[in-house]
Amino acid sequence: MTINEMQNEFIRVFNDLDDWLMQYEFLLELAGETAVISDRDRMERNRIKGCQSEAWILLGKDGGRLQITVDSESLLIRGILSIFVVLLKGRMLQEVADTEFFFLEKTSLKEQLAADRFSVMSNVGRLIQNYSRNNLK
Repeated sequence: MTINEMQNEFIRVFNDLDDWLMQYEFLLELAGETAVISDRDRMERNRIKGCQSEAWILLGKDGGRLQITVDSESLLIRGILSIFVVLLKGRMLQEVADTEFFFLEKTSLKEQLAADRFSVMSNVGRLIQNYSRNNLK
């Protein structure tokens, strides 16, 4: 599956959940299934700027493929960040660099999150894209 196909599948599954409580539980489950950043990597340079709760993203590459690990003190934010992990971990940097992230816009997350939280989560997609573009060589 391409990243865009996976985004569309996530949108379909997430929006098919009956209400916000079920969607929230889905994100919490996702947060629990995703590996988190080690304490030693919870440093300022990995911190996601502007997030109300402490959140971190660790990006790397291995053989031209994106390595991504996330964490947050907020389970909701960790769950949303985990969507990026599911979509992108192990993908070729070129594919990630060429991807426009639209899954946040097309789910009820846009209505459920405070505007500043939604903005920060949208910026995470751009951060990942920029990292991928800058590390293609």
